[in-house]
Amino acid sequence: MQEFFAQGDAEREKGMTISMNCDRSSVVVAKAQVGFITFLVLPLFKALANYSPSLAPLKEQLERNAAHFAALVETPGLPPPKAPPTAN
Repeated sequence: MQEFFAQGDAEREKGMTISMNCDRSSVVVAKAQVGFITFLVLPLFKALANYSPSLAPLKEQLERNAAHFAALVETPGLPPPKAPPTAN
């Protein structure tokens, strides 16, 4: 998110329209993470895991990460929980 926010800051300084998920003053980080995982990263890793089943643990970890961030979106105002467990 820091890279996205740095881009948004640069766009703001240049008077440009701020790109999606790049405005640090309005982005809900957990919601942005859910969208990024769900619509971009997870479909890629599902396809890769179909091609190479050894990558299934990575896909499963992404699913846990998405669930972790979705829980944060559903319960705003609570302190963030510990990082999701990693696959062994």
